[in-house]
Amino acid sequence: MSDAAAAVQQVSSCGTRSDARARASKMSDNPVKQEVQNFDKKCLKKTNTAEKNTLPTQQDIEQEKKAAEAAK
Repeated sequence: MSDAAAAVQQVSSCGTRSDARARASKMSDNPVKQEVQNFDKKCLKKTNTAEKNTLPTQQDIEQEKKAAEAAK
């Protein structure tokens, strides 16, 4: 499958098939770089990030040290 055909199949949620065909016909030697440069940030949705892996507290570290010493 050619790069142009792959680009036509990979239609973004913001664009239409005709947009994908137009972009595919204008691609340079490096299609990934070209797509990144032409990417429309307005298509992205806002997300809320939450930290899932919190660092241990000083108490947690001390408890681990005591448990390791007791196991010796």
